[in-house]
Amino acid sequence: MNQFNDAWLLAQLRAGDPQAFEMLFNRYFRLLWMEAYARLDNAEEAEDIVQEFFVELWEKQLYLGIQQSLKYYLYQAVRNRCINRLQHRKTAQKRLDNYIVVMPRNQLPAYRLENIELRLRLDHAIQGIPPESARVFRMMYLEHKKRKEVAAQLGISENTVKTQLARAVRYLRRYLDNFNER
Repeated sequence: MNQFNDAWLLAQLRAGDPQAFEMLFNRYFRLLWMEAYARLDNAEEAEDIVQEFFVELWEKQLYLGIQQSLKYYLYQAVRNRCINRLQHRKTAQKRLDNYIVVMPRNQLPAYRLENIELRLRLDHAIQGIPPESARVFRMMYLEHKKRKEVAAQLGISENTVKTQLARAVRYLRRYLDNFNER
């Protein structure tokens, strides 16, 4: 039996041995990267996911809470991070699609936000939104933050964020439709 099996590595990690962490990294990085790449179909994202996981594993001492096999834990952790990343992609695309909805239909630029005139119109329209709704709109659509992040940062509930965002989008649709009719 290999003297450096997973159970031994886990025991060494729990003892705080940085060499055990290096061995673990060298043993599993490529395998975990392949797992992430198979799920994400993006080499750079896969590498980021796995590197971030290893950093967190060490810095937050996540290995202390491992109850099942080390290998199973590593694969599950990377798998879950990939699922979260895919969900984030889906949410970002949905936000972008919703953002396009507030633009005048005949003014959709080929490169969306690169169209300076449209961006100026949008900025002008945002100035007409009540300040709290405008702040929520900017944070979610322009800064790409999640509802939970916005709520925490502004000290309001997620439902309030949802309401403020709906109010902003409704206003922008009306404003930009009216602007388009001119």
